[in-house]
Amino acid sequence: MDDQEVYCDGKNVWFYLKSEKEVQINNYDANMNDEMVSPEQLLRIYENGEYIYAITGEEQIGTKTLTNIEFKPKNRNSQYSKIRIGVDKTNNPNYIKVFSKNGGIYTLVLKSTTHNKVYKADYFVFNTKKVPGLHVEDLRID
Repeated sequence: MDDQEVYCDGKNVWFYLKSEKEVQINNYDANMNDEMVSPEQLLRIYENGEYIYAITGEEQIGTKTLTNIEFKPKNRNSQYSKIRIGVDKTNNPNYIKVFSKNGGIYTLVLKSTTHNKVYKADYFVFNTKKVPGLHVEDLRID
């Protein structure tokens, strides 16, 4: 999202709100996965059996022809009405669009994918010293 960044190192979660110049720090809770859906979870939703899905057609975006796959939750109480993934001819996802029942539409565009990349541990930690004038709201419970 343009105005927000989320970092998680498996112990803490940082929500950086750019326009507010604020970061909120929370304890990581494994149950957060029920509320927040990661790109990896979206790309694997066909595996959990909680959605029905179908190919709904093709669309042209720039020079790419994408196949659209739509997922609808079996559970009527889901917070999502549907999820659409656009996949190119090489089976690489191009975008994921999430349609929330509250009317919100969230789009994640995947510019490139790299498999088996190794990251340094600090990549997943928000460095508060890099943003001058930042307000830090530490909501962690000891």
